[in-house]
Amino acid sequence: MDKQLNTTGLILCTCEGKIPIHIDLEAIEALLEKKKIQVVRANKLCEDWTPLENLASQSKLAGLVIGACSDEIFLSNLRDKLNQAGVDEFSTSTLDLLGQSLLDLDRKTNTQLAALLLEGLLEKVKRYPGASPDNLKSYWYRSGEKMSRRKLFSIPRIRYNLIPTVEKQKCLAWKGCYLCFAGCPKQALIKEGDSVSIDKSLCTGCGACIAPCPTGCIVYPGYTFPELEAQIETLLVSTGGLSPLLRDNTVIAFVCSPAQGIFQEFLREHSVLAPYIIPVNIPCLALASPYLIIKTLSLGASSVLLLSCKSGCQKGIEPEKIEENAQMAQALAEALGIKDKIVSYVAQDDIHNIAER
Repeated sequence: MDKQLNTTGLILCTCEGKIPIHIDLEAIEALLEKKKIQVVRANKLCEDWTPLENLASQSKLAGLVIGACSDEIFLSNLRDKLNQAGVDEFSTSTLDLLGQSLLDLDRKTNTQLAALLLEGLLEKVKRYPGASPDNLKSYWYRSGEKMSRRKLFSIPRIRYNLIPTVEKQKCLAWKGCYLCFAGCPKQALIKEGDSVSIDKSLCTGCGACIAPCPTGCIVYPGYTFPELEAQIETLLVSTGGLSPLLRDNTVIAFVCSPAQGIFQEFLREHSVLAPYIIPVNIPCLALASPYLIIKTLSLGASSVLLLSCKSGCQKGIEPEKIEENAQMAQALAEALGIKDKIVSYVAQDDIHNIAER
């Protein structure tokens, strides 16, 4: 049997029945199957990868979303299992449904919120443009599983992270444009004849070079503007999720990778805010450009939060740069006549003060 082409898939793991107690997976499955999403159920995906293998064998997956847990060993093994199944690991997004189920919300609201977050990720992965070899930065990796003495001295495996790359045919360096250079905190951009290239050894994947580019020639697969816009628009416009009352007060929170854990802790402590503060996870807040923020507000967000890691950003972005983007976006919002929209930059250390705002 030939594979179904360009299918968007969703795997929902029950985590041994822990998730369905608080989230109606059958309702989510029915909702998303209407949208022609191929949905597969798993019991304990971290131990039995058969649902993933079966889905990959039946379909040529253009994008995949997995709703499961955030167990570190599971997530580290997932990349290997995806590659073994012939699925592009970077076309895959995960949602911590187990953590979501622990929110102190009624089952209906929790189900609606989970459905909305999954739908947003599904729309995002549909726009994944694919990664070229230039987008892949290699690093040495050891599995998160328990180490035996033999494994301790074994050779670590090579894995890859995504970084931006330059579409040289669109680059205006031949006209003297080097606007992207000012944004890079690691001086990873290189003048290369009549175009610009990125030094993989220096690039941290912050994406700060993308916003200043006038032609959009710097591409960051997984976090391109069409992908993020599709996700955000779904979170703000979809009719399959939350009630109109909640939707009219939706806050989009751009959350950098190191801050995602503490953000989840914050939501568990303040579950009443969970339906209102909807996260969009990105590698670094440098990607939350003033243009992306204004687009988010224009799509209907009541406000935008920029939640960063603690001081000493792993990617080299100074907090002042994020604050500058927030202030510029706020000024643009006011100039466009949407003064009631608020843009706030919140450092990880200050996250608990959100509830007081």
